Amino acid sequence: MNRLVSALVLGSVLVSGVAFAQTTTPPTTTPPVVTAPAPTAPTAGMTMKQCVLQAKQARDATLKAAQDVFQSAKTAVDKTRSDAIKAAGAAKEDALKTAQALTDKKAKKDALKKVQADHRAAVKAAQDANRMAVKSARNTRESALKAVKDAYQVAVKACKK
Repeated sequence: MNRLVSALVLGSVLVSGVAFAQTTTPPTTTPPVVTAPAPTAPTAGMTMKQCVLQAKQARDATLKAAQDVFQSAKTAVDKTRSDAIKAAGAAKEDALKTAQALTDKKAKKDALKKVQADHRAAVKAAQDANRMAVKSARNTRESALKAVKDAYQVAVKACKK
């Protein structure tokens, strides 16, 4: 599954993201782990304000990293879709040339219909793969953001002790 479970260890936050490899048919996912600067555990001399500030800085850095991973994944998926649509267009051009060369009118008409149907199916497949990959990346980002917010709340509670 594209989602990774975020683990909380007092003072550290791990968040997962999704990056997509570039392929011509549905992109595969490889989940890199995004780590943020870990806030240190509160020390005797540290004020609560300093502790909370440190937790907030770690949270903000992790949120930014999760957003960056999402953006890079979305960019890769969009490029994959674009490449697949370009390839479908090139295949359509070649198939049209072949179909136009036919002399039998019935065969030519059937070939042209098949070329159009194949092109439509290829474009639809590329768009559907893109939509599912972006949805998966978005869901992973949302679960990562929730985990980061939960970790921040735990860190703030630890500061108040």
